[in-house]
Amino acid sequence: MIRNGRAPSRILVLPALATMTVLPLARLSSQTVDVPHDYAIVAEATVARAKQALMRLRDHIILSVAQAGLTAEGYPRPCHIESHPDPERPGAVRLDCVVRPAIGTEPTSILFDADGHFMQLSVVAELQSRLYLAEVYLVPSLPYEDLATYRLRGPPRVVLHPPIIANSWHPAFWMALQRGIEAAGARVIDAR
Repeated sequence: MIRNGRAPSRILVLPALATMTVLPLARLSSQTVDVPHDYAIVAEATVARAKQALMRLRDHIILSVAQAGLTAEGYPRPCHIESHPDPERPGAVRLDCVVRPAIGTEPTSILFDADGHFMQLSVVAELQSRLYLAEVYLVPSLPYEDLATYRLRGPPRVVLHPPIIANSWHPAFWMALQRGIEAAGARVIDAR
């Protein structure tokens, strides 16, 4: 249940020496993910344009998942991810998907239901060793032949974090997610 605009928390474990966030395995599905990793949108590669692309992606993913009939009435909807130290687990972070964030805070992520299933989207503007479900690059044109070199510069881009979803949503969720990404104007690209 959502109380005070917050969905139930999820826990992330942050190992002291690792650079990658680890989700508890019980929260992730064992289903295969067939969503392509690399997408591109023709736009100027700036943080401001990446934020615009993120909002367009968020809205199209919400629409596509709703049309797939996976969620209850009123869902999915925008939310803002807040992290807090978990008082019960040292080194862990509790994630809250806040439906009504503080004034001036954009809800950049998606809450799928009252049980707290969600997907985080964010803008990244540097090289990172984290693993993401998908990355959407802003490129000057398509096809963009120099993507492999371009990626090494760490351009501003939108990243989709692995979602926390119900096991019963497979495989329909992955098809709806890809439809939503492509409806936002992103095209699958070969990143080799």
